[in-house]
Amino acid sequence: MLLVLVVGGPFVFIHFIEGKAPAKLTLSAATGHAGPNAGSVPLDGKWSVTTGSVVGYRVKEVLFGQDNTAVGRTSDVTGSITISGTNVVAGTFTVEMATVKSDFSQRDSQFRGRVMDVTTYPTATFVLSQPIKVGAPAASGVVKAMAAEGALTLRGQTRTVGFEVEARHVGTTIQVLGSVPVLFSRWKIPNPSFGPVTTQDHGTLEFLLDFRHGTSVAPAVPVATPTSAPPGASSLASFRACMAAHGVKLSSGFPGTGGHRGPGGSGPGGSGPGGSGPGGSGPGGFGGGGPQATNPKTAAAMKACDHLLPAQGSGPISVPRTTVPPLTL
Repeated sequence: MLLVLVVGGPFVFIHFIEGKAPAKLTLSAATGHAGPNAGSVPLDGKWSVTTGSVVGYRVKEVLFGQDNTAVGRTSDVTGSITISGTNVVAGTFTVEMATVKSDFSQRDSQFRGRVMDVTTYPTATFVLSQPIKVGAPAASGVVKAMAAEGALTLRGQTRTVGFEVEARHVGTTIQVLGSVPVLFSRWKIPNPSFGPVTTQDHGTLEFLLDFRHGTSVAPAVPVATPTSAPPGASSLASFRACMAAHGVKLSSGFPGTGGHRGPGGSGPGGSGPGGSGPGGSGPGGFGGGGPQATNPKTAAAMKACDHLLPAQGSGPISVPRTTVPPLTL
């Protein structure tokens, strides 16, 4: 009898009490007319995350020898994408981690505490770092596959990720489906195993996002606007996130108004940390005298993130004057 309870108990719990894991997310059935542009709005402009969106995790686990799949999800996700022409040129998303729930309260307690430490790291974020090439628009209701790349921050650690998405445009909505493999150690996430549960060392971040068309057209740079930030702050935030994803951490302030991206010239660097061009006399600008000139890692990061710098006159970037020591690598 004891053997039956030990062996059969977990089977009964997983298959009859806890139940089967939720199925993988899928694009919902298309609504509206499938003809080109039937009832549609222009793709250009800002599209904001709306109700019906879901973000979560999927991890394989073993409970007393019984295979199981742990799934936790939340609808508490905000963000937007911006489309310009045939490209998605901006994208930022934020998830409130304390709201992620599964069908097992003990697992959720571990997730919110030891695993993801949501008190210290209340949100997870993603910032698009490269434009998504959409190409020719598909007919309304037709699914289109695309490649995306950006900076994913989990538990305070930011890493660059690349993944595939599927998108469908119908009327005034766009729905996007995708998943990102997550190796826990890469983001310094403790292994979720606890008590009788043993998990793999990796999982999947899955998402299904519903977007509704807005009215404004944003510039062709990723959007991550801090509250009361000066002009150019949104692109600066995206630039910093991209640099952090490549192992180079910059100051988060917005001091001064003189430094900017441009040819430099012989004028002073303004009240900011200096112009970004190669001839400016302001100290520490991105150019011949900038920190990347003597630091290969910073130079590589600059090459990957340079497209996110704001245009001339849109504000400074706070960068340490010296080379390696002030940069957190």
